[in-house]
Amino acid sequence: MFRLLLVISLIHRGHAIQCSEATATINSVCEGDLCYQVGSGASRGCISGMKYLNEGCYFAQVVEFFVCLCRSDFCNLYLLDASASKSVTNVAWGNRSFPITIYSSITCNSNNLNSISSINGQFCSSNGVLNKTTSAYSVVLSDETSFADGLFGIHPPAYLTSTPTPFYFGGYYSFQTNSQESSAYQLCNWDVCNENGYILPSSTNLICFMSGSTDGETCQGQYCFIQITKSDNSTIFGCFTQDDSKAMGRVEVGVYQFDDKVYYFSGA
Repeated sequence: MFRLLLVISLIHRGHAIQCSEATATINSVCEGDLCYQVGSGASRGCISGMKYLNEGCYFAQVVEFFVCLCRSDFCNLYLLDASASKSVTNVAWGNRSFPITIYSSITCNSNNLNSISSINGQFCSSNGVLNKTTSAYSVVLSDETSFADGLFGIHPPAYLTSTPTPFYFGGYYSFQTNSQESSAYQLCNWDVCNENGYILPSSTNLICFMSGSTDGETCQGQYCFIQITKSDNSTIFGCFTQDDSKAMGRVEVGVYQFDDKVYYFSGA
């Protein structure tokens, strides 16, 4: 823990930009590396630390939903005109034009009702839990349509409400915050990409404290992390491991922020 806090204190955030921040209860200004806008602009805010994300707009055909990212002061203050989203390669946003990446429907594995079948979705998911006492492993393979949340980790998708870490599309991640279980999750966007459903091994000997332990117990992983929710000052911490071989990017040592939540990662 002391090592992680030392890393946090030494991290230099660089040149942050200011963004419009708006939710159902907030209308203010935030600072980050990127500004985002979801849909027609009812949800706007800041993303920090996700250096592998680029400016541009992303359209989900299944749910007909837009997410756009930009990298200049208050660039997300303008309302997005997504009316021509299905037929154009660029979309006007403010006084600029942004390229569109279109995500179409894909086929996913599903083990609903304990049988493997194929279903169509916006992207595919795998969500597993390993019982550390019995070594029993359970996994849910499914499709997901929470496009904005899943693509950028702006908020955890509905089925991952307890997920305390950022992630990139296509990555496979495991985390542990208590001695009873560890969890693994994957979100990906190519056909039947969720066919494995495995728990990642702890490939390093980095030792981390866990927020869900009352006896000072530790876990092992690639990184130690802390998640802080600013609105209530709550914290979650533990260990984190990833397989980024097919991911859009890599979670690295540093600071990550998505609106109300701030994440700190330290490594060996």
